[in-house]
Amino acid sequence: PSQAPRRTSRDASAVLQDFKRAAIMAFGSAEMAATVLDEVQAAALEERWASDYEQLKESRKKQPAVGYWVHLFVAEGSRVTVAHLFSRYHQALRARCLDAGLRLEGVAVHASSPEMAGHHAFPRSGHPRVLRNADQRRLRALRCETENPD
Repeated sequence: PSQAPRRTSRDASAVLQDFKRAAIMAFGSAEMAATVLDEVQAAALEERWASDYEQLKESRKKQPAVGYWVHLFVAEGSRVTVAHLFSRYHQALRARCLDAGLRLEGVAVHASSPEMAGHHAFPRSGHPRVLRNADQRRLRALRCETENPD
């Protein structure tokens, strides 16, 4: 499939802002969403472009051609809890993202590196901060490791 030009970090920040709003609505509580998002030290987007067939099928549903895996990096001690919450609210989150024009493929939660400690990807005020220089192939490999830990 033909792909659109690469998005800038400003574009990615806008996507993460839509994701943040959707999380608040999906969790049903701004305080709960803020507590969970406070745990996220870094965030990155992995783009997934729809195949020609998917684009044809989705155009009838008015869904965006590009979807995103949102990669969240949290402290090792919080990883299981954060992953469980996003798994539990996954369907509601996908629906809220779609309402905002964002096709959410899924959320992958990873342990953050020591360099990420003390950072906040989703500050309570201001725009989300995107992990810079996130390599799409590396994100895909991380997601596959998370999905298949064996």
